[in-house]
Amino acid sequence: MKKLIGIIIICVILIGGYFTTKSIYPLKYKDSITKYSKEFNVDPYLICSIIFSESGFRDSLSTYSPGGKNGVMQISDDTAQKWAKEIGLKDFDVKSISNPDINIKLGSWYLSKISKNSKNTEDLVEKWMTRNNNSLNDDAIKNYSKTLTSTEKMYKILYKNLK
Repeated sequence: MKKLIGIIIICVILIGGYFTTKSIYPLKYKDSITKYSKEFNVDPYLICSIIFSESGFRDSLSTYSPGGKNGVMQISDDTAQKWAKEIGLKDFDVKSISNPDINIKLGSWYLSKISKNSKNTEDLVEKWMTRNNNSLNDDAIKNYSKTLTSTEKMYKILYKNLK
């Protein structure tokens, strides 16, 4: 009987830990992530790790802020307009970048574009981080690379059927 109670307690702890971890690493916008990962041939776990790093999947970023970075992938107005033109989005309204689906579409397209010319994760990260004309240093690139790599691993463990 004591053995059974011990096994039950261990199971409760493991299951609780799994769900707690999923709350720390949420997955929202799954349909958009899988749709655009396929359309632009980008790893969906990379998209998740970028969204997690940029916004933590927070819904509060669905309000448009003129002149700032907007949406779950934190894209600036100028960058969004440039990408929308390159991707061929007709009648693009810059305010729509706060819409998660459009934001993920633009961000996924850009990830596809830069991943073709990236030598490694740090090179990809540098290109991603400069998307909004940000200046950055080597430490910022290395830290963001480490964050993306570890976050991507967590999403692969927690959401195995994303592809």
